[in-house]
Amino acid sequence: MSRGVIRNGVTIVTEGPLEGKEAKIQKIDRHKRLAKIGGGLNVSFCQEGDSGQALKSLPKVKGCERMENWYAMKTMPEKEEEAAELIRRTIPPSLWESCTILRKKKLFRADGKLILSMEKMFPGYLFLQTDRIQDVSEMLKRSREYPHLLGEGGGQAVRMEEKDLAFLKQVCGEQMDQPMGLSQVEADEEGNLIRVEGILRPYSQKIVRKRLRKRYVLAEVGLFGRQETVLFGICLPGDRIWEGRR
Repeated sequence: MSRGVIRNGVTIVTEGPLEGKEAKIQKIDRHKRLAKIGGGLNVSFCQEGDSGQALKSLPKVKGCERMENWYAMKTMPEKEEEAAELIRRTIPPSLWESCTILRKKKLFRADGKLILSMEKMFPGYLFLQTDRIQDVSEMLKRSREYPHLLGEGGGQAVRMEEKDLAFLKQVCGEQMDQPMGLSQVEADEEGNLIRVEGILRPYSQKIVRKRLRKRYVLAEVGLFGRQETVLFGICLPGDRIWEGRR
């Protein structure tokens, strides 16, 4: 996404893929926040003063190239909520679009019952959607409250790759604000899975470990530039699930 301002009918782009290419803009739709630059390509843009909530409401248009810059930011373990709240409280909403902590659902046994719990997918990390990461990072570094970015002494936020985003959006929703759900599976008497449904299904051939009694499996997923072993929570036919408070 590009960012700029329209003054006296003249478009001035301050950052993004349209910066320095104002002469190529053929048409501006200020209401839809779309700039047509030829070849059937439209590029989303925002204007100075647009809020993060306003950006979320921009329409998705076929042929429109929308920049989605998500960053992984590391904080101290068990300080994820504190760090996210600080961003929401101190960083102007015009500088970011979404701030989230990725979570997953998982079952555990207690007193013979299957309890549904909520756990962090990546403890110590939060995920920020922004096209102005340098501005956000500088503001956070100046805050003595913030429990450090990725790396010692503040460090850098790490931009997410498109394939990583594709997986995370598949399991946590388009805005990555939904918990990764349980997958429904069915097994034979020997413990072999004979039916897999839900988010685990595309990775059923990548399962490297099964713990059916504990209601989870481990599968290899291409993530963060390497093969990661990801825990998928599962449930079986007939499971009676109790709500937990984890």
